[in-house]
Amino acid sequence: MASLSTSSTQTRKALIIGNNYPNDTGELLSCANDMESVHRILKDKCHFHFSEEKPNLNYMDMQETISDFSDTLNDSDSATNHIVGETKSTDDSATAIARVCFQQLPRHLRLLIFHSLSYRNYLLVSPTCTMFQTDLALSLENNLVLRYLHVPEDYRTLNEGYKKVEQSKGAVTTIVLGQGDHVVEDTTNHPACNYLHIKCPVNIVGSPKVLDKSKIVVVGGFWITANGVHVEHLTIRHKKGCGVYGESSFTLNDLMIDQSGYSGVVATGSSTLSRCINIRISKCHESGVSASKGATIIMDGSDTLIDGNGNWIDFLRSTGFHYGLKVWDPSSKIQIVSPLTKESISKGNVGNRNWNVGVGRNFNAWDVEEYQATLNQIETIEE
Repeated sequence: MASLSTSSTQTRKALIIGNNYPNDTGELLSCANDMESVHRILKDKCHFHFSEEKPNLNYMDMQETISDFSDTLNDSDSATNHIVGETKSTDDSATAIARVCFQQLPRHLRLLIFHSLSYRNYLLVSPTCTMFQTDLALSLENNLVLRYLHVPEDYRTLNEGYKKVEQSKGAVTTIVLGQGDHVVEDTTNHPACNYLHIKCPVNIVGSPKVLDKSKIVVVGGFWITANGVHVEHLTIRHKKGCGVYGESSFTLNDLMIDQSGYSGVVATGSSTLSRCINIRISKCHESGVSASKGATIIMDGSDTLIDGNGNWIDFLRSTGFHYGLKVWDPSSKIQIVSPLTKESISKGNVGNRNWNVGVGRNFNAWDVEEYQATLNQIETIEE
């Protein structure tokens, strides 16, 4: 390590974490001491300008420390992050350190390194050496790594995070949203709307550290065309369109959807099955929940409530056209899991229009006969 070349234009920084796992049944003896030894070598022999020691961190503190350290790096910096023998580098000058450390570690220990990193950290360390890339591939294949990323910690916006999920081809499965507003940039070319077009399986969840889901707000909506999409513990506010528009199967849990410019949740298509658990949908311009073209929506959870929706008026009829619960055609269903009923979950909607079925319009947009449906299609079921 002392043979590394130096450069007057390059700032070398290091983060060294040594964890003895104190008070644990598998407590180690020398990792904290090794951390101090590495620190001295980097400062005295490798000419690092900044070397920070962090002993005995817990899992979450380790994640935050690595993220904070990464945020301090500039493109011209030479940076090393060492965790019980693991090293990452932003340039070739630290590769020698990494190679020595990895070659001396048994593979089972190298693989454990991944358990302490987020996917963004994997991308930062993977160029270090071929051995690391091989270990990462094996860990991904055997589901040994944490398949999530954070917004805005890892990626600034929800759009950027989702793009990385698509590019990972299954390596990343979950986006964790932190507190604040997450403004969606439209990817559907839908006029005047802000939809994130979801074309692959993904979990989009609010951070469990933020107990109040009203403080995690997606400003925009989701347009879903892939099965296996799950959204949980956040608020969706899309004043220009639907909160969730699903053409493929999806699940929603512990959500608040309010002030949608169109309907709160729409499921459409004969292959679409949506399960909504403990969601509140309120103050949407059109219907709260809408099923069409053969779709099925299942409503469950004691905290489910559909209220204050349907203030859009059909001026040609001088009557409200949307409801708390709306089924448009004979092949679609809204199923409510007992002991819930349509009376208990949909109430207080505008004009007391709490549920109804499609009967079409008297002008060109809809065919009246095709959209005849019955109230039996909004039913209570046993599971």
